[in-house]
Amino acid sequence: MIREAKVAEMILPLASLNILSKFPNISPLKGREKDIVGIVITHGHYDHIGAIPYIVPNIGNPPIYTGALGRAIILKRQDDFKGQPKLNIITIRNRQKFTLGPFKIETFQQNHNIPDNYGLLIRTPVGNILHTSDFKFDDDPVNETPTDYKLLEQIGKEKILLLMSDSTNAEQADHSLSERVIMGNLDKIFKEAKGRIISATFASLINRVQQIITLSEKYGRNVALEGYSMKTNVEIAQKIGYMKIKKGTLLKTKDIMKRPDSKITTNIPSAERFCRSRSTT
Repeated sequence: MIREAKVAEMILPLASLNILSKFPNISPLKGREKDIVGIVITHGHYDHIGAIPYIVPNIGNPPIYTGALGRAIILKRQDDFKGQPKLNIITIRNRQKFTLGPFKIETFQQNHNIPDNYGLLIRTPVGNILHTSDFKFDDDPVNETPTDYKLLEQIGKEKILLLMSDSTNAEQADHSLSERVIMGNLDKIFKEAKGRIISATFASLINRVQQIITLSEKYGRNVALEGYSMKTNVEIAQKIGYMKIKKGTLLKTKDIMKRPDSKITTNIPSAERFCRSRSTT
């Protein structure tokens, strides 16, 4: 966010459009580092936090505001970028109000497949901006509370000047499935599977990974996590209390052959892209 009374220029989120190796163009920010009052990260998916090590040091290392999980993932990822200045990350929570320069910001929870996902109501000197973050309407989610329609209705009465909305798959008919429905579909797969189950999903889809682990425990399976990002994110989520895993559930890859295939689930990470992305089991 840039301190400017007439124009509120947003750099939310720090995401690439289609190609993971490209980053937002920050040339308009050059020479205006002192006007940047902060960066607000809506949630901890890599397409939202991935550019931080490449951008933040080049715009004066402004403070970063994000939820507890996003903060933990960002800090862990910084281990791969030695020599960079220490990040100043302020943890935010649901329904929190805070001020950045001329901007008065209020967070609100949005259903997604990762905890601490917040939409932003941003009050500026020229009008109110609503940034939805990634979201779907879910009346019966897993591991989080349902969509608060009354709150959204109240926000809609705030005379919104600009709506910055998630539109992923908006061209597709019908609604996204509730996480409870997805959980039921996965349960059927686990119940009927005779051999090893291999699940591929984003490493930062914490709620989906939790579903896979919960179902594995239900049907007497051990879980082997593959990939650095998958192992790291599960460790982070466990540490801050966002994942519940019974003792003895996780199995090292080298020990897979010691158990029958019918007692094994392997969870591997897939690339994070928007185009029709999904979990595969």
